Amino acid sequence: MYPVIDLHCDLLSYLATVEGSTVNDTEAIGCALPHLQAGGVKLQVCALFSLTMPGSTDFGMRQAEIFQELIASGVFKTWEMQSTTWEKVLVDDAIYIIPAIESASVFAEEDEAPEKSLYRMEILMGKIGKPLYISLTHNTLNRFGGGNMTQTGLQPDGGLLLEYLDKRDIAIDLSHTSPALAHEIFKFIAAQDLEIPLIASHSNFQSLAQHPRNLPDPYAEYLIKKGGIQGINFVKDFIGGGNPENLFEHFKYGQNLGARMAFSSDFFAPEIIPPDMVNPNGYFFPQYQDASVYPGILTRLSEFMDEEELKALSYGNALNFM
Repeated sequence: MYPVIDLHCDLLSYLATVEGSTVNDTEAIGCALPHLQAGGVKLQVCALFSLTMPGSTDFGMRQAEIFQELIASGVFKTWEMQSTTWEKVLVDDAIYIIPAIESASVFAEEDEAPEKSLYRMEILMGKIGKPLYISLTHNTLNRFGGGNMTQTGLQPDGGLLLEYLDKRDIAIDLSHTSPALAHEIFKFIAAQDLEIPLIASHSNFQSLAQHPRNLPDPYAEYLIKKGGIQGINFVKDFIGGGNPENLFEHFKYGQNLGARMAFSSDFFAPEIIPPDMVNPNGYFFPQYQDASVYPGILTRLSEFMDEEELKALSYGNALNFM
């Protein structure tokens, strides 16, 4: 129906974790290459992810190398911020990818000097290019701040990282912040007069589904005010309840709020889930378990969105943000 930009998936961590895995593993992960092709995805954001633990940077670097290999082998093409045009992408049979960093633990060990971490960040960017966004942490606390499952705010090294990001056109991600961390990021950026775009890369609306990974209304409204973008997530728990139709309630809610929404499936493989986070009930509804479902979702959305709104959601908002 329309070409799709998707703001978050975990293909890289899957390939780095599962021995012998490939981009064609359609039974294992919803963002496998055939699924992306079937769903009309033209640009996929691929996150580098690591838990906060010793050796997190080795795992991050391995994902950077995989990103390089995917480009070098011709499986995907890289999106160059300054030179790639959307018109070029649309006439190209290839799928383009762009990196993001889901937790700064990807490039920072907990016990090293900040200068060493930022130097490693530069090395990482030399391999993958500029990431679209960076999350300070994941669900837990690290040296930069408190994640979704904490009540901790911005840590001193988090402030240093925000200062590093000033005027670099790398967004700071709110999808893995505690309420305190999100609030203190806003305050710090304003107090220091920093130029850092804001994104909630893969979070739904907390007013509809009470999960700490979803965005409370005041933060969603602040994101709108600051020209940020919010990626709607396909994970069952973040949609809320046992009814897959609730996904469309999030799109309606964002529509009424005036949010700049985009697709952000968050497709990952169960193999990368830590034992203490395993969900025996599964992670995705069958209706939204892989990227091939995008045309059907867009058809369903056309019942309450006009053509301009559908184009904006499918690719326009993400394209304008980038």
